[in-house]
Amino acid sequence: MVKFGRHLQFYLECDELKSGASKPYIVPYKDIRGSIGESQEEFEKLWMESLNAVSKDYTRRLRTLWQQIFSDLFRLSGNDQNVLRGLPRDDAVQLYLSTMSEKRSRDLLINMKRLHSNASMNGEALRKLVKKYDKQANARGDDILTTTLLPELYSSPVMDAPALERCIEILRDELVDSEDEEEESGEQAKCFGCTI
Repeated sequence: MVKFGRHLQFYLECDELKSGASKPYIVPYKDIRGSIGESQEEFEKLWMESLNAVSKDYTRRLRTLWQQIFSDLFRLSGNDQNVLRGLPRDDAVQLYLSTMSEKRSRDLLINMKRLHSNASMNGEALRKLVKKYDKQANARGDDILTTTLLPELYSSPVMDAPALERCIEILRDELVDSEDEEEESGEQAKCFGCTI
């Protein structure tokens, strides 16, 4: 079994190689884990600071992503502004796919997947830290923190993955279908070329 700290470190190193943009906030797992056993107050403080930083970073990145989507739709799609105003989330992604270039759509998919990955990794890091803390809490004479910290985590913006997953699914389905069509037409061209 791989230790989560090593898994997180590997993730960070891989993400640095892929990302040219500003780096997302990643939970300082080892630092917070190191505070377990020192004092309950210190652990809670570090954990809450990290949750707040994760939530703020995620919200900022998600807002930037949606600003880009709507900016592109208004500037580049050629659609009447009446069609674009108040567009529901799934419809906005669908319209983006149908009006933007494949490169722009693929870039959007990559950015959404990266955002989702960061959010998932941070959510899991915070959850595991609470679990690790609680494992020895009774032996230390500390309170179990699952009842107070996990509700904070599960109600935070970073745990809103299903909405982002739906958008990723829409993009992925359409882009994979277009790849399959290109492969099929390429194979048909080869077959037709062979018979001539």
